[in-house]
Amino acid sequence: MVVCTIIFNTWFGAFLGTLVKNSGYDSVIIELITKVVVMTVPTLWTYPLNRFVIHRKKKPGYDKKEA
Repeated sequence: MVVCTIIFNTWFGAFLGTLVKNSGYDSVIIELITKVVVMTVPTLWTYPLNRFVIHRKKKPGYDKKEA
């Protein structure tokens, strides 16, 4: 998950930065908004994966083997 997040941040940041520069907008505010978007998108999958897949709570009695 972490490796995919790093790869996505690198790719998406470069893609969105290039898109903004080519559009003709040259403003610090636009760059800040771009960085916030690039940071927010991976959060949308990082939190649910951590909460519901990686750190999920096991049901009581789940680990016990039946005799």
